[in-house]
Amino acid sequence: MHVRLAVTVVARVILFVIAGCLFWSALPMLWGWKTTTVMSDSMAPLVRAGDIVVAMPVTDPSGLVGRVILFDDPDRPERLRLHRLIATTPSGQLITRGDANSVADSSPIDPTDVRGVAVMRAPAIGLPLVWARDGRWELIFGAAAAVLALGVAAFGRGGAHRAEPDGATARVIPSALSVLAAITVVAVVGSSGTADAAYSTQTPNGTNSLDASPAYACLAETPLDAPDLLYAVSEGAGTAALDSSGNGRTGTILAGATREVGDCTATNPSLALGGTVTSGITVPGAAITPPNVFSIEIWFRTTSTRGGQLMGFGSSSTGTSAVADRRIWMRSNGALRFSIRENNTVRTLNAPGSYNDGAWHHAIATLSSAGMRLYVDGVLVASNNRDTAYHYNPYGSAGYWRVGGDTTTGMAGVSDATLASSIDNAAVYSTALSPAQVAVHYAAGR
Repeated sequence: MHVRLAVTVVARVILFVIAGCLFWSALPMLWGWKTTTVMSDSMAPLVRAGDIVVAMPVTDPSGLVGRVILFDDPDRPERLRLHRLIATTPSGQLITRGDANSVADSSPIDPTDVRGVAVMRAPAIGLPLVWARDGRWELIFGAAAAVLALGVAAFGRGGAHRAEPDGATARVIPSALSVLAAITVVAVVGSSGTADAAYSTQTPNGTNSLDASPAYACLAETPLDAPDLLYAVSEGAGTAALDSSGNGRTGTILAGATREVGDCTATNPSLALGGTVTSGITVPGAAITPPNVFSIEIWFRTTSTRGGQLMGFGSSSTGTSAVADRRIWMRSNGALRFSIRENNTVRTLNAPGSYNDGAWHHAIATLSSAGMRLYVDGVLVASNNRDTAYHYNPYGSAGYWRVGGDTTTGMAGVSDATLASSIDNAAVYSTALSPAQVAVHYAAGR
């Protein structure tokens, strides 16, 4: 008898907890708050697929940096996204990122697209919606059977204590609970919507989106500003450097470079470069005409006192080029440089200070009709009006982008071809990124 009573009490507690979560998730909708079911794990471990999240409307979301917000998905009309606000741009747009993702979402959002800031979470209550999306009907039927069994155990005549009156009250309680649960489920599922995530990577043709499946799936890139190539070195193993730009230019990691392991929480994987010219990533494909409008971008960390190149453009795809320019490099004293060749004369931008301090730094160099620009950690540190770089005559008019080292010719105060360093997210663009774009890239992190 005592066992039967204990089962009855436990079953009722479980049902009341489920009903309470549903009820309090739906109640805020009466005040115009937004209730949504999360459909992916891009906010893991804080928020999981199947959680129901309540978002409170806000008038100025720009002041919510660090908070989780719900907003209209800029990449999929009539869909919602639930991600953390990590930065704002000078123009007032918002930069977001999923906690389980390594980089920011590809599209900044307008403050007017924000539905609210997350204030409450009901864990796992919305799992039936996730299962229905995935066609896992066996899980849905199993959950329904479990709830039915709990109802029988909680309110069946045989489940109550013999001394409990079998009157109107005993019948009203389960009936009221069932009606309340049914109304709440209809309200939440029928009118709240679901929140998805920017959790994909482009296919090589650039027109479709597939679920990411590298070794570090949680670090799948969402590229900013359409790079021509982007090496995030998040594969985990092997010599292939996947191109996260969607252009399919998978590079090859040379023997002088080694992978540095990471995880999906605090430490992103990276690539360790040695000091030799055989350390880096080769870019596949035929030689291209050296561009006079471009941006090159890289994250780096070093304590080297020998200097060397981080990335650039050379007349050869591997080994030592006869001539090289369009390069970001470092002197042995830690000073960062961006140089081009103009009429066989090296033109160099000098970033003040030194950057061989063992910390991660972000560098972007651009060339366009506006001149040369060098940005470090999101800030313009040097510029001039030089707008044309060398085209390698008499060596030919084509060359190759390279990640890592090359000839030391043209780099004063350098002992190594390649800067001995850790690197991440090396990218090339066919446009000159603006100061606002550079700031967004830096805020997005590596």
